[in-house]
Amino acid sequence: MKGMKEKMLQKNIDYNLKEPLSRCRTAAAKGYELSSAQLETVSRVLYEAQAETESTSKQFDSSAVSLGGLNKQFREQSAELSAALEKVSDRTKNDLKTLRSRLSVFSVALFGRTMAGKSTLMEVLTHGSGKSIGNGSQRTTRDVRSYEWNGLSITDVPGIGAFDGQKDEDKAFEAAKTADLILFLMTDDGVQSQEAECFRSVLELGKPVVCVMNVKVCVDEADDADFIAEDIDEAFDPDRLGAIRAQFLKYGEMAGQCWEDIPFVFTHLRAAFLSQQSGEYSRRRLLRRASRIDSLTDCIADLVSARGPFFRAKTFLDSVLRPTNEAVELLLNRSVLNAAQTAVIADRRKEYSTWLMRFEKNCYDRVSTFVNETKSSLYTEASDFAAEHIGDDKADAEWKKFVKSLGTEAAAKAVLSELDAEAREGARQLTEATGKELKFTLEFTSEMTLKSKRILNIRRIFDWSATLIGGGLAIAALFVAPLAPAFLIASLGVAAVKFIGDKWIPTVETLHLNAKNDLEDQLRRDINLRCDSLQRGMEAQLKKLLKTVAEPARELEELCGRLERLTAVHRSLAWQLNRSSRTLNLRVVREALQSLGEPSLALRIAEVGRVIGSECFILTEPGFDIPDSIISSLAALLNEKVRVAPNDLSPEELARVIIDAPVSFTDDRITQARIGSDADPALINRARLASQLCGIIVTK
Repeated sequence: MKGMKEKMLQKNIDYNLKEPLSRCRTAAAKGYELSSAQLETVSRVLYEAQAETESTSKQFDSSAVSLGGLNKQFREQSAELSAALEKVSDRTKNDLKTLRSRLSVFSVALFGRTMAGKSTLMEVLTHGSGKSIGNGSQRTTRDVRSYEWNGLSITDVPGIGAFDGQKDEDKAFEAAKTADLILFLMTDDGVQSQEAECFRSVLELGKPVVCVMNVKVCVDEADDADFIAEDIDEAFDPDRLGAIRAQFLKYGEMAGQCWEDIPFVFTHLRAAFLSQQSGEYSRRRLLRRASRIDSLTDCIADLVSARGPFFRAKTFLDSVLRPTNEAVELLLNRSVLNAAQTAVIADRRKEYSTWLMRFEKNCYDRVSTFVNETKSSLYTEASDFAAEHIGDDKADAEWKKFVKSLGTEAAAKAVLSELDAEAREGARQLTEATGKELKFTLEFTSEMTLKSKRILNIRRIFDWSATLIGGGLAIAALFVAPLAPAFLIASLGVAAVKFIGDKWIPTVETLHLNAKNDLEDQLRRDINLRCDSLQRGMEAQLKKLLKTVAEPARELEELCGRLERLTAVHRSLAWQLNRSSRTLNLRVVREALQSLGEPSLALRIAEVGRVIGSECFILTEPGFDIPDSIISSLAALLNEKVRVAPNDLSPEELARVIIDAPVSFTDDRITQARIGSDADPALINRARLASQLCGIIVTK
């Protein structure tokens, strides 16, 4: 009789889970196959995106138009994509290998803050001596430790909020990656915000979670069992525990998550432990009943029996869905930023081209005005020079000397130098504005996403000093070109005089005037030749100058094209990954409906979007409705809020239904939408769902 009673007290370790665990292994193998293929897709997409970004970065680095902020941004993008690729290729792949090595293992992880009762639960499940239980002033779980219970692997992780802080939490979350079910332990002496934040992070792992509320009534081993049970029963008042649960659920609302469907189990772990220690059977039985430990062990066994295969498959699928969704968001956010930067550069290139046309016209007008003024001045001086040098056989040399003294060479250099200065100033103003706008766009667009600066290189592009100096010297050479030999002029004059003298003998005044006019005509022809050569020389230098000035506009256009290509590649790869993600999400929901015994409903599901651990949105065949009871069961199974809509809505209509808040579409093609800048976490999650299912980019 005593043996029978003892066996009854051992109920919590006598569940037969052999057959359910066999089904779990089959489901795990199927989940591994799907996850492995998805992981290869994610790796390939990230590699392509990183290679395209690296290529764009190199083109910007080698361009004469150097937009330093963008160059730096591309390097950061490339590094970001490399890090994501490394995470997928190394960490996620290793996680998947670890899961594969444990195909036959159903893993349960214990989470909770220090002194929540994880070690006590371990002692209860293993019928331990209690040596691992903390004394209230120190933690006992410093490392991950595992033990077996009814064929399940129970993993006890370091408590959150302990002395080693983040280090312990990292260990805990790393261990939770391979878990199929998580028991989140807390106490009834006040839910802490740190616990809620950890719980939110646990849910984002996509794991099924059971909240275990350890009711901590002070119990002394020497106390009378009836008094102990009475005190415990009083602490288990439904209204009191319901209020504690409601307080905890409020944290979920603040985090943009709905925790209503998460099962809560209330137990007194200290009493459960004492019920297994030495003492009278009646005392042990009373403590066991008061502890409500059977409600916890029954819950675990029932979940494994009824939902274990689904949990195992979901562990594998969600292990790659998380990095898939992260990669999609990364690529879409990068594309939004690159598109905004492209628009800035395109606008500045247009403005630069407009300025360039005005500048070019001004340059030619200035050169023409300068040459005409020079010609007019030389015409005026030619009359006086001819009068003073009639019959002077050194007139040619004197004219050259006189022209040189007028400083035409220096004046031409000054005109080109002024144009050089204007070009530099125009470029400086444009490039400063570009740099400021790029910086603003980077900051503004980064704020918009759901989760560039070095401007035009003036020194490289507009360094014309050597060109202008060389051009000035070339122009100066035009002013030392020889006139017709003085002797030729003289001989022609003699011949003319002889010819005229044969006809009649003119007066001295006539001879003097004719000689002056003849010399003045020669000087005017010389002036015309000189000024024509001067204009050609200056315009030749202007062409070189304008060609150099126009180079940035051409390169800016090329860089705009390159940025547009990068944006298009990132978006294309993001939507490619998004399609594969929807396929896996569809598989998860169909498997969940199979687990709920609704295989026919699974075939009526068309598309599924999920924010893991937060919300699930299902598109069904038009005219088909999922019963509310099934939606409620599905939400409880997924630990995600579930909403449903028909698959016959336009992208715009569907986006409005999913987001369920004011939303504006930024173009006629409905490729981008915007929600309020003060969006709360729940709204941001709905925006992510809209992005997944509607193929649109949603920003704040």
